[in-house]
Amino acid sequence: MVGLALLSSVAVLPAQLAALGDRVEGARTPWLGRRRTAPGRSRLRGRAARTAVRRPVPTGATSAVALLVMAPPAPGIRLQGAAATTSLPPGAATVVDAATRMEQELPPAAAEPGDGAAA
Repeated sequence: MVGLALLSSVAVLPAQLAALGDRVEGARTPWLGRRRTAPGRSRLRGRAARTAVRRPVPTGATSAVALLVMAPPAPGIRLQGAAATTSLPPGAATVVDAATRMEQELPPAAAEPGDGAAA
């Protein structure tokens, strides 16, 4: 299925778009109405871009400070595999038992990305 989707997205879709040419947007979806194709101007984006171009150093410094303010929680993030029984709620006893049995019966897999173990 994945291969068929990949093949159609790489081969069939571009061929259909080339065959349709300018008529690609010719059909109208009834519940959407007419779409506006003329680009509109965004006041907020325009103002932000003008400020960044006029004052690049203060804009860059403000962005760096915002990133530094948001960064401290990142080292405390602990990632673990989906089968880790410690992340399951206490009320899921049957799920915890099944996960524990699977961990005991199945051979250990290669290290998962993000768990800190070497492969």
